[in-house]
Amino acid sequence: MRMTNSLYAALSCLIGAWSLSTTALAETNMRVISAWAPTLAQVKGVLYKFEENVTKASNGEIKFQNSGPETVPPFDQFQPLSAGVFDILYAASAYHQAQSGLSLAMQLFGDVNNVRKAGVLDYVNDYYRKKFGVEILALIRSPENTFVLKEAIETGSTLKGRKIRSNPLYDSAVRRLNAVPVAMGPADAYAAMQKGTLDGIAFPLHATADFKLYEVGKFMTSPGFGQSVDLLLANSKKLAALPIEQQKIIREQALKMEQEGTAFMRAMADQQTKTMQDNGVKMTQFSPEVAAAIDQSFAAGVIEVAHKSDPAAVDAMLELARSKGVLRY
Repeated sequence: MRMTNSLYAALSCLIGAWSLSTTALAETNMRVISAWAPTLAQVKGVLYKFEENVTKASNGEIKFQNSGPETVPPFDQFQPLSAGVFDILYAASAYHQAQSGLSLAMQLFGDVNNVRKAGVLDYVNDYYRKKFGVEILALIRSPENTFVLKEAIETGSTLKGRKIRSNPLYDSAVRRLNAVPVAMGPADAYAAMQKGTLDGIAFPLHATADFKLYEVGKFMTSPGFGQSVDLLLANSKKLAALPIEQQKIIREQALKMEQEGTAFMRAMADQQTKTMQDNGVKMTQFSPEVAAAIDQSFAAGVIEVAHKSDPAAVDAMLELARSKGVLRY
């Protein structure tokens, strides 16, 4: 359900009252919304670490008030950021695909350093500022995705005929494997695997063990496919209104977290995989030919979904990225 203007106003009043009550404690209070609960490892290791670094670098001048999905659902958080209800958002780029297909297509970018050097991220930020009053502070690469299965892959085979929990981003890859995509949330998919009505689950590597998928599937596919992107975004007006030195600190620490956050997510995926294996999950391999086809199908699926919102802007960004040699596919 989309948020109404009255809900925006109510949120603004509540958060504004909090900010006024804490003015004596800190020079600047940044209102932050996260797509994930604070118990999730990536919130602690990326968002909260970024905040800790900013507060330390500013000698306590910049502090943060955190809210999560219990305040605003993940897919509705971009709008209140744009409206100025929140100052910073930490979420998957796919979570605001309804507003901008550019966010989704950024999953096809290669190395973030090269994307920045090529000026592609400047191009995206110019679009975001003009259209939404928002800018990207950091682009954090998440690890690959995998399939958690009840049965192993036969040598050189696909997932022909199997029912696989999916979503619009995975659907193309699932169909390329001759499997049947089934739209379903993680909790429902877990129950369906238990009952035997699903044969597998497409899922991010860095969250497999957190959702205890080792209890319902005893095989994980390798190599992984595709990659998602998490973003630290800021309301442009709020950021520009801060003292220059504070703006500098926030930007510097965001760039630092861009590298550290990506490394953290990789380490988290490795740990999740180890936990899965410690609980009896075995790796099952796609052939190199099948693996390459999955990646291409994933990319095609991303572009197809991204085109549902501002296709001309999506194509312009992809063409720029392609001309600069910074696309992964």
